[in-house]
Amino acid sequence: MTCKQGYWFGQQQWSHVFFAHWPVSKYSLQPYIPYPFQLDTFNNTAWLTIVAFQASASRLRFVPRLLSFRPFWQINIRTYIRFGKERGIYFLTLYSNDQAAVMLGKIPGLPYCYVPMGITQNENSLLLKSELTVQKNFVSSFDFMFQRQKKLSANDLHQWLTNRDKVYFKRRNKIIKGTLAHESWRLYRVTGYGKLDGIVNTIIPVENNQPLLMAGDRKKAFLYPFERIGYV
Repeated sequence: MTCKQGYWFGQQQWSHVFFAHWPVSKYSLQPYIPYPFQLDTFNNTAWLTIVAFQASASRLRFVPRLLSFRPFWQINIRTYIRFGKERGIYFLTLYSNDQAAVMLGKIPGLPYCYVPMGITQNENSLLLKSELTVQKNFVSSFDFMFQRQKKLSANDLHQWLTNRDKVYFKRRNKIIKGTLAHESWRLYRVTGYGKLDGIVNTIIPVENNQPLLMAGDRKKAFLYPFERIGYV
């Protein structure tokens, strides 16, 4: 994936990017995916992914870098879907520790939620947790510890899980598509753990409780205007 040309309206710098991927039954996850989206699978298995990262230098197009939004953390809880012939990402929940970032993220209709987080980090490791229970949400608490290791030789599954540039969601009766652009991920091995509590525990089997962990390199990402592509 490369940075496309055109009229992006926002950009961010992503750092301390960590992925935790769980294989799950498509039959357990499909009830949480609204029509008309369908789960995308790899070898007939669905995947649930947590992406943790720090966003910095967030700004709108033509806004000077000196006026960029303050750094904040984000946790994306996502899965993978198809809409027609296209493959994309579907966010089940998005958490941030910055209330202003949450308010801005809700404007287009994304499922953002404010959650205070305990964060300890250095160049190659991250300890991230939240003890706050969020009622009626997909995840009520999380606890992650990541330690980045050597570069990972990416295979077909790794590419399938990480290199996607389309996001789909519904806003009332409208089907919305968003497009992100950034360079393809350089992935790294990770040791550590990822723990979740909440509705997600009914989806992830106990035997699959330890996720596939990986880290990504620093990225500059560009966001393009959201498109209304249909109605339900």
